[in-house]
Amino acid sequence: MAIYSFLCLSEGRGKYELLGDHISNALEYFKGLKDGLFVKNINSKLLSGKVNFNVLVKHAVFFHDIGKVFYQKTVRDGCLSFKGHEFLSALVYRKYIVKTVEEGVEDYDKETYEAVLWPVTFSILHHHHAMGYTIRMRSVGKL
Repeated sequence: MAIYSFLCLSEGRGKYELLGDHISNALEYFKGLKDGLFVKNINSKLLSGKVNFNVLVKHAVFFHDIGKVFYQKTVRDGCLSFKGHEFLSALVYRKYIVKTVEEGVEDYDKETYEAVLWPVTFSILHHHHAMGYTIRMRSVGKL
């Protein structure tokens, strides 16, 4: 079964993107940024060595649309609707990070655990807002 990050069916043709491809493309895009001055400044000036920005971004990118798995049959106006997927994505991420710490996969002290959990969760919950999602949806009459 294919898992889509986007699917629209119109006039017998489908436009789609698979979730795995979407995540791979986003990670590939980040590869080009990770050695840049912006990332170096975040690591040296904001994160104080507890956590690496690259780790935070990888977690956020991997989990940001994982909630779409639960929306593969919700069709509106010929397209899959993923409204609210970011909340499920954040819940799945939180469950993942809690479990990896509990089981010793990640060896985080409380401060590091929170330095990873909260920024990534916030990024997942708000990833459409950063992309001008509300403005775009209003422009097509969906909000």
